[in-house]
Amino acid sequence: MKATVTTILIAALAVTVLTLSVALVSGRRSRAGFPIPEITMRSDTVLVRDTVLIDRPVEVEKRIIDTILISTVLPVPGDTVRLTDTVYVHLPVEQKHYSAPEYDAWVSGFRPSLDSLKLHTQSARITNTIPIPAPPKPRRWGIGIQVGYGMTTAPRPEFHPYIGLGISYNFIRF
Repeated sequence: MKATVTTILIAALAVTVLTLSVALVSGRRSRAGFPIPEITMRSDTVLVRDTVLIDRPVEVEKRIIDTILISTVLPVPGDTVRLTDTVYVHLPVEQKHYSAPEYDAWVSGFRPSLDSLKLHTQSARITNTIPIPAPPKPRRWGIGIQVGYGMTTAPRPEFHPYIGLGISYNFIRF
């Protein structure tokens, strides 16, 4: 009688160890197909619009790109008769280039000049960066209330309904 109880206990222990080993291996294999979660970042961004006023831009380059022929009526001084004469004048068309690290500007025409330059630049400034943590790893082991069918060992091995506290390994979570 004592040998059969010992044999049943060893068999129950072997089945328990085998079941836990299979559960551990299957749990690890089921997670192998899932990618490792990446840590994501959330940033607060503020858009800033800066206005830069350049009062007297500096000329970098000046060149004549064309000439214009203009006819002009000039009065000729005289007594009582008003006389006029037509004169053709060649006016140079210039192109001026103004440059600095913040801007490039070209102006063209007869005696062109750039009086002032106003720049409206928009830039983004990241003020706060917060890491969003990855979701926690699901827990497989637990302690809790159990309901099921269990085996008793004394006085002889029998199967009965079971309600109680125990350690459990979760195969499926729902």
